[in-house]
Amino acid sequence: MRRGFHWIALAVVHLAIWFFSGSMAGDSQVYDPHALDEFFQQFVNRTLHHPRTGVLYNITLPGRYSGMEVSVIRMRSSTFWVRGTNLSAFYIPPRVILKPNVKTLGIIYQNLRNWSSSYYQVPGYRLVVPVVGFIAFDASKSDGVGTQMLNLTVTGNPITVSFHPNRTEQGNNTVACVKFGYNGTAFLSNVTSPNSCVVQGQGHYSLAILIPPSSREKEKGAWRWWVLGLAGGGIAIILMGLCAWAVYETVMRNKIRGMESESERGIPLEVTWVRRSRMPSASMLRTQPVFLESHVPFS
Repeated sequence: MRRGFHWIALAVVHLAIWFFSGSMAGDSQVYDPHALDEFFQQFVNRTLHHPRTGVLYNITLPGRYSGMEVSVIRMRSSTFWVRGTNLSAFYIPPRVILKPNVKTLGIIYQNLRNWSSSYYQVPGYRLVVPVVGFIAFDASKSDGVGTQMLNLTVTGNPITVSFHPNRTEQGNNTVACVKFGYNGTAFLSNVTSPNSCVVQGQGHYSLAILIPPSSREKEKGAWRWWVLGLAGGGIAIILMGLCAWAVYETVMRNKIRGMESESERGIPLEVTWVRRSRMPSASMLRTQPVFLESHVPFS
C-alpha cells in the first residue's frame, strides 16, 4: 500500500512539472507556418480540378481550419507579365519576372484572420490586422497549382498590400509593416501610405504596434495567475482522485477481512497454497465399497 502511494506521488510531481513547463512555454509560437503553407498547397491540388484560367476560386477548408480564407487563381505567364493581378489585399503590378520562367502559374492567397497570432508573432509587438499572404507555383503540368514554388522579381512598380485595421485596436500608436520570413522571422518597415505596405515579393504580411512596457508587465502578470490557477486546479483534481482511490482500497480491505473472520467462525478447513494465494481446502474422503456375503437367488 505504501509503495503504491509512493509511485503515485512521484507521478503527481512529474505531471505538475510537465504542466508548468508546458504552460510557461505558452508564449512561444504554437503552430508551424511552413507546415500550414504546405497543407494549403496539397489541399488545393487535391480539391481543385480543371480550373479555368483567370478565374479566382474560393477554397472551402476542413473544419479544423475554419476562420481562415484561401483563394486560388491560375494565370498564363504572358498575361501576368502584361497585366499583373489583384488578389484581395495585394496588388501585383505588370512587369514582374517569374523564376524559373513557366507557361502557367498558380497563386494561392491566404487570410489567416483570427488564427494569425497562433502562427505568426512579433516579440514586443501586437498584430492589429490579420496576416495575409500569397505564394506562386508552377502550374504548367498540373490541374491545380503545382508543387514547385516560383520566385518573383519586381522590375517596375512595387507590389503593395493594403489593410483595414480597427481604429480602436490601433489607437494613437505608430503602426509598422511586418513581413514574415520563411521560418516565421519578422522584419519591420514603415508604412508607405495609410495602412499600406510596399513589398518586393511573395510571403506573409501584417501590421503591428509596439506594446508599451507597462502593458507587457500586466500581460505577463495575468498570464502567471492563469498558469498558477490551472496548475492548482489540475493538481487538486488529481489529489481528489487519489483520495477516492485510497478510500476505495480501505473499504475493500476491510470487507475482505470481515469475510475472512466470518469464515473462521464456521467449520475449520485446512489451508493450502496455490501459487501465492492462501486458500481453504477440505480433506477428500472416498466412499468405501460394501461387499454382500449372501446373495438371494431370483425365484
